[in-house]
Amino acid sequence: MKKTTAKRLRGAKTAVSARVQSERMGKTILTGAVRADWDDPEERAGHAEAALTLRAKDRALIRAFKDFNLDSRNPYHWALLTRHMAEALYGGEPRGRPADWTRTDYLAFMHEVDAVKDGRPKQIPRAVELLRKLQPKRYGKLTPAILKARYYEAMKSYAVEK
Repeated sequence: MKKTTAKRLRGAKTAVSARVQSERMGKTILTGAVRADWDDPEERAGHAEAALTLRAKDRALIRAFKDFNLDSRNPYHWALLTRHMAEALYGGEPRGRPADWTRTDYLAFMHEVDAVKDGRPKQIPRAVELLRKLQPKRYGKLTPAILKARYYEAMKSYAVEK
């Protein structure tokens, strides 16, 4: 049983290797063996026709066209499918939680706290509480502990620009 499986695997591996080798030896765009004048409209059209024609082995592409309800005979649908796939792989919104505050927000908050505490370093908790009361829409949802932490974050990151 084990010999048969090993022979089958070797045979499959050899078949795949032979196919890859024959594709390398053949003239295909993917292997770079074809020299084409892409500025010649007729030659480009011929290559485009060959490249944009689905074959039975293109199962994944056939499924993609079906799933997106696109026609593989339409070159504009190829472009649309390419855009969909590029967006899925590389585009869209950045991953992760969006930044709550921008650099400008940090600087403005730091200056507001400094203005309220009036030069007394130990008055940061009181200044934060006062800002929460004075600007509830802006700071009301954040706890005093978070605001205090953001103030120190701003001081550490942007104190040079103060």
